Amino acid sequence: MGIKAGSKDRFESLLRLATSSFAEPPWFAPPVDVIDESDSLTIEFYVPGSAGVHVTTDAKSLYVRSVRRHRQALRVCALANRVVPNELEVVQHGDSLTVRIRKATGKHAA
Repeated sequence: MGIKAGSKDRFESLLRLATSSFAEPPWFAPPVDVIDESDSLTIEFYVPGSAGVHVTTDAKSLYVRSVRRHRQALRVCALANRVVPNELEVVQHGDSLTVRIRKATGKHAA
């Protein structure tokens, strides 16, 4: 697994997300890439051997819960931008989990 952030801005977004996050156990779902677009955040995780991944958000955090070998894992990521709670797209392909979250604007941004 490697960091895929293709530019300095993407790497800084990834670093900010990774350093202001919590995982139990500590190895679970480190972010691999972050794309900060004008209207959304797209975050990619490496979740090896995980089944039953469940993703939720509140205005400032992303929660990734998973079951791996009959053990639960939790990743809480503090987001740099406010987002619309639970308005997200989640795609899992093998060990890759991609989460796209809509940024809050107008009444959601407060």
